[in-house]
Amino acid sequence: MLENEGLLVIFIILYIQSYILAKLNRLDAASNTLVIITTIVTLTFVWKNEGIRDEIMLVSPVIAAFAVLLGSSRLFYTVVGILIVNILIIGYLNEINYIQHNTSSGGISSAILIVIIFSVISYSIKQLGNALNNSMDELNTYKGKLETQVE
Repeated sequence: MLENEGLLVIFIILYIQSYILAKLNRLDAASNTLVIITTIVTLTFVWKNEGIRDEIMLVSPVIAAFAVLLGSSRLFYTVVGILIVNILIIGYLNEINYIQHNTSSGGISSAILIVIIFSVISYSIKQLGNALNNSMDELNTYKGKLETQVE
């Protein structure tokens, strides 16, 4: 089985697809590809390492938040569905002892990783909030213009 470093090289090559699509000005395809590849990366490390107790699981809400930011309900529901199904399968397979994921002791390296992931999640939520606030401001401005035109 590939070690984490080898997997990272493979995933970097996959991420290049998103870059190429962006360079070709296919931004929707590039962003969707980015979200899907990130979902695959996350699930690969979850399955390979510590299962649903792996710190990388904390990335799942970030992936869902980015799918929402992209404005694609279909992508959002697809990603969330894939994540939920995988979490339930991992939990079930661990429950019946078909696979066994050992968890780490939760030392300082785990704590630092959780803080980094939490920071990314917080940033994503902040960006989502900013986008929603900007949309509300634009709607209020448009409402004001319409009210002025009606008068």
